[in-house]
Amino acid sequence: MKCLAPIEYREAYLFIPYKLLMTMEGAKRVPELKYIMSNYEIFHDKRGKEPEQCILTLFMLWEYQKGPESFWWPYLDLLPEFEKFIWELDKNMYIKQSQCLMFYDYARGFQADGDEIFKDFKKVVDENTPKIFKPDMFSRKVFNRLYGSCCTRCFGYGVPYTCMVPMGDFQNHSDREANSYEMINTRQHLRPDLLDK
Repeated sequence: MKCLAPIEYREAYLFIPYKLLMTMEGAKRVPELKYIMSNYEIFHDKRGKEPEQCILTLFMLWEYQKGPESFWWPYLDLLPEFEKFIWELDKNMYIKQSQCLMFYDYARGFQADGDEIFKDFKKVVDENTPKIFKPDMFSRKVFNRLYGSCCTRCFGYGVPYTCMVPMGDFQNHSDREANSYEMINTRQHLRPDLLDK
């Protein structure tokens, strides 16, 4: 995408049809997923375990198991691998590379929730295989890929509910550095954290 004219502040320049959004409402319209969501606390637990992201991850898992037959497969197939979440990384190596002890410690606070969410998802899949899910389809690697993508790429602010927007995602997450909406202040963003000294 290339801009040929100035874009005004807050001017919309990319319009995405609703049918190209992965939404919680879309997940709730799938009878099998509606059944699962009504029977497992993880999808309506409000104690800080991100039920909206869990619902989207469930929908992505439902579509992922379809493989190339899924309308969403081209997007799901391109999602990055998340070998490990931040709390699974070696602390000293992470701090040496990122120079940010405060963020590492903050993220470690999510470890218990992340591990519990995986266990809850595994239970959901195990108890609904083969009725809803294909055998041998679910693994920690698949969970990390889908849940990790949902946690890092979902849209929530300014929309009625949390959703995944593949067309927006591709604009926002690209291998090309020029394809970003964020501005970097090198004096603030690239300096070592004072707490690390």
